[in-house]
Amino acid sequence: MKRRRLVNYLCAIISLLCCLKVHAQQITVTGKVTDQTNGNPLAGASVNIFLKKQQRF
Repeated sequence: MKRRRLVNYLCAIISLLCCLKVHAQQITVTGKVTDQTNGNPLAGASVNIFLKKQQRF
C-alpha cells in the first residue's frame, strides 16, 4: 500500500513538472547568432533567456 502511494505521488510530481516545461516553451525567439570577431553565423548555437521574476514577455 505504501509503495502504491509513493508511485502515485511520483506520477503526480512528474506530471506537474512536465506541465511547467511545456508552459515555459510558449515564447518564440528569432534572430541569428554570429561570431563576435568575424560576424559569421554559428552553427548549432543554443540560446537561453533568463528573466527576473517580475519581467515578462
